[in-house]
Amino acid sequence: MKLSETQADWSWLLLGGSGSGKTHFGGTLCQAMPTLVVTADPAGLETIRTMGVDPDVIFINDWAESWKHYEEIASAAESYAAVFIDDLGSIQNRIREKVSRSARGQREENMRANDLTAMTRQQLMRGERRLAIQQWGEMATAMDAFLSEVLKLPFRITVMTVTEELRQHPRTGEDHLFPSLQGSVRNDLTAMFSLVCNTFVHQEKDGGVSWCMTSRPHSKIPTKDRYGTPRTWLDPTANKTVNHIKGEEEPETNLESRIGTGLGG
Repeated sequence: MKLSETQADWSWLLLGGSGSGKTHFGGTLCQAMPTLVVTADPAGLETIRTMGVDPDVIFINDWAESWKHYEEIASAAESYAAVFIDDLGSIQNRIREKVSRSARGQREENMRANDLTAMTRQQLMRGERRLAIQQWGEMATAMDAFLSEVLKLPFRITVMTVTEELRQHPRTGEDHLFPSLQGSVRNDLTAMFSLVCNTFVHQEKDGGVSWCMTSRPHSKIPTKDRYGTPRTWLDPTANKTVNHIKGEEEPETNLESRIGTGLGG
């Protein structure tokens, strides 16, 4: 059996900047098949709703409830063909904010909610309130476990998105695009997926704009394609990606090839 014929390896990660089409791609997945959406940012759902889709959603805002959320997602695997998790960085930031503002010690636990909120806001603005090493460790462990367990669920397709962040590569010292995440998961994330694509906006010389996605190898972008020959798509959709995996897609257009070759150069 070919790798692309197995169901468990249909796991895709989209890495790109804000406005580069990651959530729109998730909308095409919702259009193509019954899809459960998991997010921490309700605002991002408007992109999907403007595409004529109103999906069922699970909101994540507390790692203390991560097992509950996992159980909800696992149960949904019986009713949905796909799960779309958008965006991992926003989820982590929401959790970090909640942990940062939570009560610490008996004195804070006894404070009125409004007083605690006002105090923590001032401390955060002054840089006086930070997460302890133990809290960072607990969050990182919870996120690693959550991601690995969700990827094992029997959805036909699992798609996750994460915003890209320009950082210095620890070995070469050169600028490199990494997932915008805190902790070791930033370096380990792409290894969990069979398809890792970079989404971006391409500006044409005539002023035209194209939304693109590429799985082509790049020295500074952690793309990966275990399904076949890596390529670049204009106006990418979930159906195009499925056809790519099945080997049933149309060849690259001249423009797609030119854009992809330029990225690899």
